[in-house]
Amino acid sequence: LQFNIKKLELGADNGIFDGKLQIYVHDTSDVKLLCNNLLKNNNIKSVIRIADD
Repeated sequence: LQFNIKKLELGADNGIFDGKLQIYVHDTSDVKLLCNNLLKNNNIKSVIRIADD
C-alpha cells in the first residue's frame, strides 16, 4: 500500500481528538485497505471516505 498525504488537520475539544487526512491513492481498493488498517487501532472510533468530485 502506497499513498501520498496531501493535507493533515488535527484538532482537540475536551480531550477528544479529531483528524482529517487528504491523501492520494492508486484506486478505491487502497482506500478500503487504508480505512480497515486504521480501524484496527482501538483508539480510532471511526473512519469515513469523503469522495472528491
